[in-house]
Formats: sequence, structure tokens, C-alpha cells
Amino acid sequence: MSISLPKNIIKVPVELKAMFLKDPENFIRDIACVSTESTRPFFRRVDKIIGLTKNGFPNPFNDRTLEFDDDWKLEDGDTYKRYMHIDLGLTKDAVGISMCHAPYFVERELTDLSKDGIFTQAVKLPYVKFDFLGRIKTTRGEEIMLSRIREIIYDISKRGFYIGLITYDGFQSTDSIQILRSQRYKISRLSIDRTATKIILDKGAKDGSGVTRKSTDGQILAAVQSIKDVLYDDRLEAPVHPYWEIEARGAEIDYKKNKVDHKPRGSIDLFQSMAGSTYNLINNEREYTDDDEETIAAMSDDFYDDKEFDDSAYYEQHHGTEEPRERPETPW
Repeated sequence: MSISLPKNIIKVPVELKAMFLKDPENFIRDIACVSTESTRPFFRRVDKIIGLTKNGFPNPFNDRTLEFDDDWKLEDGDTYKRYMHIDLGLTKDAVGISMCHAPYFVERELTDLSKDGIFTQAVKLPYVKFDFLGRIKTTRGEEIMLSRIREIIYDISKRGFYIGLITYDGFQSTDSIQILRSQRYKISRLSIDRTATKIILDKGAKDGSGVTRKSTDGQILAAVQSIKDVLYDDRLEAPVHPYWEIEARGAEIDYKKNKVDHKPRGSIDLFQSMAGSTYNLINNEREYTDDDEETIAAMSDDFYDDKEFDDSAYYEQHHGTEEPRERPETPW
């Protein structure tokens, strides 16, 4: 198999065919080491974008009234943990909010490279299903909007859903994080623009928050890449929302800045929320038997899991402010 490029042809080894087909753009740049255009669409597979809408289901959340359908509630036997991310860009046109869960896992064969050559391993990966999508226009004032978003979260809990993890993007979220944490929610910050850390649920967290932060080891596009991976791998399902196609089609990646952003006069508020929710899920959902524990431990790369990762310097540098020290969590 080969792909044509200006003035040269790259022959893709059969062993790497699956990796190439999954994400041709990243394969050309990262594996074949061929430079690409500075800015280009983040999603090249428009058919996948359209397919998500075509196979979607009614969205139970109303962006205008900020309310859910009356009959939207947890189904009997549903014990799945929910993951949320709120893109709290209050200086922008809208706030993105979404929630997802993993109803089951699918078997896949992953091909990767190591110093010893190419290897393939069978894995079980989570299927990501979104419960609702929301894009809320920010015309109500910052404090009103922050309060209203918390009310949405409380309403979800009242309807029987177990929210395992909530993350916010934005330094304006400090007060909401403190309030929700006092209500026993597992909550933290997560930057989608430059993802320096991933949030892991941890009952033994030293600060009592129930979460720990692990470094992404420089993979600052990890969150946005996560939703691209599940979309291309046919492991994504979501309710219909008009802004999904608008924002997904308009999302652009700038390889010089190493950042995904929107076109002029565009937006990616909902897209970033979906990316954050997906990223939270894939970092915390696992399926394995007791017999697999020893193997997983041997293969893990979390050698520094006992070390606390502090990314406050990033927020101070990029947002021009430093988040104040959080109040101690209310005891259980």
C-alpha cells in the first residue's frame, strides 16, 4: 500500500497499515517524519462527522431553557459511571457541557512501535456514549451562569445518574470547584488547549479530593486526540446537536503552535467539552479480569504514580492568574 505526496511516495509496511488507516495525517507526520502544512482541518474524515449525527438520537437537553426532558432519567439496571467536562470560556460566546459513559468495551488489535520493532496486542477499549450535549450562550452574566451550571449538575444527580468525575476548563471555575467538592463531587481542572495532565480517580488521594493528576509527558493534544480516536474507531455515539457538525468541520490544527482551534468567527466550545468528557472516561474506565492484574502492572508506565504532579505554573503562565489554594473538602 502506498500514498502519494508531492515529489515522493511513501510505502506503508503491511504491519503498519491499520495505524495508517486510523489516522493518516498523524502517521505521515509522526511515523513517516514528513512535514505537513502548518494549519489543516483537525478531522479529515468528514464521513465520520456526518455519521455520528446520522446515527444519533434525540438530545434530552435544551440549550435555550437549560433544562432536561421531563422523562429523561436513569434507566433500571444502569450503574455506569458518568464523566463530564465543562468548557467554561465565559469570555467567549458559549459554554460547552456534556456527559458520557462506557456501556461496554470492544476488542481491538493495536499496532505500535518499540525499539525492538513492530508489535501488535489485543486490547479491550471503552465504547463512548454521550448522554447529552449542550452549548449554552453566555449572555446571563458570569456569576449567574456559574450558578446555573451547578444547578444542571445537581439536576443530573437527582435524576439518578452517578457522576464519577467532573472537570472544568478555565480559571473562572475556582469557586465552582470548591462548592461542588464540598458537595462530595469528584472534580478538578482540565485544560483542553494544552493538556498537561490527566485526571485519575483515586480514593487514596492525599488531599482527600478523590483524584490525582498525572503528567501527559508532553502530549498536550491528548484530550482532543482522544475524541478523534474514538470517532475514527467507531466507538462513539452521541445525541444529535447542530453544533457538533459545525464545530467538528471548523476545527483546525496548527502544527506550529501545536494547538487545535476554530476558524475565524467560528467556535469549538461543544467540541472541547466532548473532548474533555471523552478524555476523562478513557483515562478511568478499564475492563480486565483478576488474572490480568499482574500483566497490566508489568506493562504500566506509571512509575511515578506516588508523586504528585503540580501544573499550577501552567495556569499562571497561560491565564495570567494563579488559582488560590482550595478550601479543605468537607468530610464525608
